[in-house]
Amino acid sequence: MQIRQHCLAFCETLEFHASEDAHVLPAIGEHQPHLRAALDRLRAEHRTVARTKEEIGTADAGRLRREPARMSREPIAHLDHEEETVLPARAEIPLPAR
Repeated sequence: MQIRQHCLAFCETLEFHASEDAHVLPAIGEHQPHLRAALDRLRAEHRTVARTKEEIGTADAGRLRREPARMSREPIAHLDHEEETVLPARAEIPLPAR
């Protein structure tokens, strides 16, 4: 039960993180069109993370104990890729005037 709770808490954080699909990624794509392919990849990875969260929620305890590395591999790879592509691009987008 504890493994499932930790995994689901991690996935909840990633689900909130995926909310950038609606605002952040389109803004980056508008200002830096050369990153559109990378942004499409990030959107697809967000869907994969959502599927992983569903797997965790329905997996039996034995499977959770056997497969934590596999279940965490894709989300961690996604975050690494996003840090390499999106964070530098996001810093270049001008903030709206207040």
